Amino acid sequence: MEYWFKQPEVIRKIASHYATNMPMPETMIKRVCAMLNEFEALHTVEQISYSMFDLTINSSTEEKPDIEGIHRELSKEVGLLDYGGVSVCPAVVADRYAGRRCSKYYGHLWAKVFAADLFKSRFLKDGIDNAQTWMEYRKT
Repeated sequence: MEYWFKQPEVIRKIASHYATNMPMPETMIKRVCAMLNEFEALHTVEQISYSMFDLTINSSTEEKPDIEGIHRELSKEVGLLDYGGVSVCPAVVADRYAGRRCSKYYGHLWAKVFAADLFKSRFLKDGIDNAQTWMEYRKT
């Protein structure tokens, strides 16, 4: 669904002023679409760093790997910002991968890949309002 909400034609259909019911101005629609895509690259880099961190600590042969050091080095490697040596991310990432949650997390990432591919290869190509595409999607 997130891909549809980034499309100007969808925003035009669903967005209006709560009191006047006036449609959202085109200039605002353009700003909203730009804002929705603004942090996509940073988010992707963060997801890559989380995955690299998980793979690195879980494939380590050390009895007590330097979690903070590993995170700091991987952050530099993928180009994340340096927060002056302060890092709370390993605790956040460790929570994400604890127990059975890691399979859900990786499953979610793959679902996002499939959703992006489907949206771009069919719905953008055929038109997001194409009834035939929707019926084919619904039947599969």
